[in-house]
Amino acid sequence: MHRRVFSAIVALIMLGIDSPQLAQHQQVEVVVHNRARVSDTMMLDARSIVKSVYAQAGVQLEWLSATPTSHMSFVGQRVHIIIVTANGAAGIGYQADAVGFTPSGEGHHGNLAYILEHRVRLIAQGYRVLPGVVLGAAMAHEMGHMLLQSGHTATGLMRAEFNQADFRRIVSGELHLSLSEAADLRARLMAPPVNTRVSAHPLINEP
Repeated sequence: MHRRVFSAIVALIMLGIDSPQLAQHQQVEVVVHNRARVSDTMMLDARSIVKSVYAQAGVQLEWLSATPTSHMSFVGQRVHIIIVTANGAAGIGYQADAVGFTPSGEGHHGNLAYILEHRVRLIAQGYRVLPGVVLGAAMAHEMGHMLLQSGHTATGLMRAEFNQADFRRIVSGELHLSLSEAADLRARLMAPPVNTRVSAHPLINEP
């Protein structure tokens, strides 16, 4: 019994969480604007990938789906991911070979990212992987930009381009945030929370 308690304490320290009060800040709300109307199956595959990546960093995610009529207040960190079609992507200023795009200015990333559904399917077909895997990898990567306020790295989740091996690694849980990135993320989430308000409601059939 004492060994179990000791192991639990060690695990919390390794995650940088040393009290329930701090632990409650290790959460991010992800608001999904599914303008491309990707299927529930594809979305569940993607969310499974993203959940695994951020769980390894000691961060819990709560998924929301944006609506035009309902509102809810939230104290903490919230990011928005807009999944768009080729036509819907017109005018957002992304590079032609991009799968996702996080607008930024003067070195600062906001809390909004776009995922290009047509590019997701093209990459998935080219590498012969499930579209949901590519979508999940893109979402996890863009969330990294928003949450860490950082650019690209030479290796890992935040590298600029993924290859077939990277998609295999992210499925097996081997492609993730580095230890330093995870520590930075948890530190940022423990900063004083900010009140926000957005049109959103919890997703149905949350696993």
